[in-house]
Amino acid sequence: MKRITNFIGVFLVLIINTVYAQNFNEKVNNVVWGVKSTFVTNGKIIVLDIDEHYFVPFSFRVEKWAGKTGVEMEGYFVLEVGGGAEDVLSSTFTFNDLDFGESILTAEKTGNLGFARNLSRIGTVKFKFREKLNGTWQAYRYATKTQSTTYAPRPDITIDGPDHICSTGSYSIGNAQYIPSGITLENAVGIASLTVNNDGTFSISQINNSTGIVKIKVRYDNREFTKSVIIGNPVAIIGPTMPVYAQKGGGIQDVWFSVTPHQPGTTYEWEVTGTNRVIFPYGNTDTHAGMTIHVLNHDNMGTAPFPCVMKVKATNSCGTTTATYNFSIVPAQPGGGSGHL
Repeated sequence: MKRITNFIGVFLVLIINTVYAQNFNEKVNNVVWGVKSTFVTNGKIIVLDIDEHYFVPFSFRVEKWAGKTGVEMEGYFVLEVGGGAEDVLSSTFTFNDLDFGESILTAEKTGNLGFARNLSRIGTVKFKFREKLNGTWQAYRYATKTQSTTYAPRPDITIDGPDHICSTGSYSIGNAQYIPSGITLENAVGIASLTVNNDGTFSISQINNSTGIVKIKVRYDNREFTKSVIIGNPVAIIGPTMPVYAQKGGGIQDVWFSVTPHQPGTTYEWEVTGTNRVIFPYGNTDTHAGMTIHVLNHDNMGTAPFPCVMKVKATNSCGTTTATYNFSIVPAQPGGGSGHL
């Protein structure tokens, strides 16, 4: 019995010494961390396969052992890739007693995991840290939690904002995981200016009451996304057309005129001058930037073409623009003919 008692006593001493070595010499128990839930799918951290520096927001807390003071710790996030190599994902975070307070056992901080351009993004994310004991930095160790990364489908972004502005319009980028590196404005010289903010939002401003159509171009995920914006009064260009040939007798020739570009939110009012042999069978107002006219017969009206003018007034919320186009109607000749544009 005495031998058994001695054995148990020695065994308990070994257990106590082991626990003391693992826990009581160390002041930091563990680091608990996690990334924003929108960056996680099926338990893995979502990363994008893009030629841009990519960030994933995280938060973490350091847990110290009860009763421990004089904490001095530093650590950072790494991505363990093939062969055990590690890429650094964050700056170095430091903790001391001031972060914990006198009775608090945890201290929290936030930041971003930064996946560098042209480096592997598939691996295992870990928090690597060390602490100073008796004035000496100890070996690095890792937090208990680890989390793998996975590529996400390439997202399409949206350029959100008005299609038409009279003076100034505000825009933002939708469905983006990071702020795009390139936002530019094309076909805008003398028409509109671009202002880009630090948060990725931007605005377009009209220059000197100019009118036109500009194009927003955003570079994201090695792709380009565009959006056309009408500046000021509508732009209206008719045609082009060719001579229109009238038919003989009771024939009616349908001819189609159109305006480019078609601008949503615009009303078009059409008028033909130079002849009374043209009618608008469906009315002379539309919102589709196109109009059909009936060219009535021009029998016994000679052979000389009739010069005519097609006029359209395009009106939107900013104002009205008038465009004209000169064309000719060729009277019906023996044998007839067909109208065309």
